[in-house]
Amino acid sequence: MHIIFFFPLFTKSLSCIDAEPKDMICSIDYSCTFNTIFTSNCEVFPRVTCTGPRTFSKNISCIYCYQLPFKSIDCEPATNCVPSLEYTQAYCKPLLPCMGNSLFLRNSFCQKTSKSIRTAILLSLFLGGFGADRFYLGYYLIGAFKFITLGGFGLGYMIDLFLIFFGYLGPSDNSLYPERF
Repeated sequence: MHIIFFFPLFTKSLSCIDAEPKDMICSIDYSCTFNTIFTSNCEVFPRVTCTGPRTFSKNISCIYCYQLPFKSIDCEPATNCVPSLEYTQAYCKPLLPCMGNSLFLRNSFCQKTSKSIRTAILLSLFLGGFGADRFYLGYYLIGAFKFITLGGFGLGYMIDLFLIFFGYLGPSDNSLYPERF
């Protein structure tokens, strides 16, 4: 006897007017007052699957996408860069409807570090009992605790070795390792 499971293939179709702001481009009104609401003509990109008319009118704020505050955009981390204090360009998408291009570049700090995961693992393996791994990654307070308690009584040593080896513990500035182990 065979048991057959039927999974419903019902997927809710997205109306084009409800598409994400990153999936559309809205026309520019040069006469609108900054940050006021106006009616704009928006068009959904061809790559988006949706139902209904692909061009429609929508009430949006009179602000260019690149002018949105940081909390209203989603930027990819800049990892194809040289770690420094200089700004680099990152690709960003809006989270709110806005005028103009919905994919734009914005200044961001490089998210790649000069810290090596191989060095962090070796330090954790051989000198982790003295907190060298935490000092190397920039966690100075925890490193001092591990130094005073000889690796957090052995338990901190083992936990940190596991966290670094599997990539759960990285540099304190939230940057990414340039290579994977």
